[in-house]
Amino acid sequence: MCITRNIFIVFLLSAFTASAQSDVIISSTSKDVGVNFITQKAIKATEYNFPERIDDITVDSLRQTLLLTLRGIRNEKWLDNRGMGMLYDPIGKQLKWSKKLSFQTQSLAQYGGITIYSSAGKSYCLDNESGAPLWEIKSSLIFVDTKQNIGLGYKLSTKPKELNTVQGIDLSSGMVKWERTIGREYGWNDVLYLNDSSILVVAAGLHSINLKTGKGWDYSTITGEFDHTASAAGTVLGVAAGLLTGTYSVATGHNVIRDLVSNVLIEKEDIYFASKQTITKISKDGKLQWRTTLPEGSGSKSVIFKQGSSIGIINLGYGIIGNRRVSIGAPFIASYSTENGTELFVTPVGEGQKKYIKSYKQLNDHVILLFNDHVSRYSMKTGLILKKLAFDTKDLGELEYFIGNQVFVPQGDEFKSLVETAPDKTILFTKNGKLIAVDGDLGGSSEIDGKDLYIRYLRENGLSFIAKDRKTFVLDGQGKKVGELDLGRGSLFLQQRIYFLERSRLIEVDLADFLSRTTH
Repeated sequence: MCITRNIFIVFLLSAFTASAQSDVIISSTSKDVGVNFITQKAIKATEYNFPERIDDITVDSLRQTLLLTLRGIRNEKWLDNRGMGMLYDPIGKQLKWSKKLSFQTQSLAQYGGITIYSSAGKSYCLDNESGAPLWEIKSSLIFVDTKQNIGLGYKLSTKPKELNTVQGIDLSSGMVKWERTIGREYGWNDVLYLNDSSILVVAAGLHSINLKTGKGWDYSTITGEFDHTASAAGTVLGVAAGLLTGTYSVATGHNVIRDLVSNVLIEKEDIYFASKQTITKISKDGKLQWRTTLPEGSGSKSVIFKQGSSIGIINLGYGIIGNRRVSIGAPFIASYSTENGTELFVTPVGEGQKKYIKSYKQLNDHVILLFNDHVSRYSMKTGLILKKLAFDTKDLGELEYFIGNQVFVPQGDEFKSLVETAPDKTILFTKNGKLIAVDGDLGGSSEIDGKDLYIRYLRENGLSFIAKDRKTFVLDGQGKKVGELDLGRGSLFLQQRIYFLERSRLIEVDLADFLSRTTH
């Protein structure tokens, strides 16, 4: 039997958004959504119905609150430009406050107990209980460190010389503690921690920042370029690719080809990094050890890794514009001495500049590269090709990516990772939804049944949560089913609760009893 109740919240919007009083009604329903196979008892859930489609949700584990964004769809196709953001306490079953949003110029975010509202280049720290502004700054925060209580954002200014001015903001008061110039024309590619108080920002190069003082060293290099044709042609980086490979990409900008960089490789006191034109070794204190030029006109998004006394690079041959991959440069593999950057070999691997590497696997001293219609295996000791396996893509469709270890399939009474079922093979996915198992030496391949794939979306307390369509199975450490939920992939986990989004519904599943009984 379902028990329904209404939570009626009346709130007063703060003066800087509206002065009129507005009402929000959220209905909640208690129901059974699954079974704990260990206890044979039902798993309970609370379903909350919001007045509009839930567009996004983030969790603040410190305050145990949820920040939701509501945004409708017009004509079942176009996202509304206006909607609402709200802070919800799932423990106390209380809506703290809500705020109208214009998504073209406004946003809400929370970081470790701090809620930031941004509008037209300005940021406001909001009181978590009332939503009222505590302080205002002329900057949009893009990074927050709650331990140091510092937020980083670019100064809002009409002066060209100040457009690249990063400010360190005291999150308690909104006061500017320091300023620093860091280019942002190609966006920020990454942020890494060097220690508890210092970060490394990848943006038009590398920049170390002491969060307390703003001081640090700079290494400038080219990490992107402008697309003067405004072309958006390329392969869309869809959600499915993230689910099956375990990797994701965040879309930014409309006419900038970004991510023409590698990962940042930190080895003890040394940092290795590749950009569009060079590969570099820098000490942690910012001293340039060596810099080697990459093949002219070939640089793109890349991956670097250490192999003994050398640094290997896989130059993928593409960049990102919006949420699409676009060909740029030319794909190649190469190796460089860690001691002085001497080039050991460079091997072009694409068949023409438009044949970028769609996926890769690094295995000991060789790599396997995936293209539209073939897979190639190369030695990272010599740069020589070891084997090539071509495919007829008329029926299979273009090759898309290698499968990651978060894809599960049933094996009798258990579930196993798909790659675990064939440890000597490489499994790839095609544009037509086909799964192909390729022999480790690329000597042959076979199509495998891909109808019963489950995606692991959560690991908690030794349990794995895997989903397909509207069904979740809970697995123990041996892959045996210990429970099931009549729900698809969960969105987030907080205090032994999983939350599922279904348009305007937020479904909260309390797993406290389940977790305590199944992990002992």
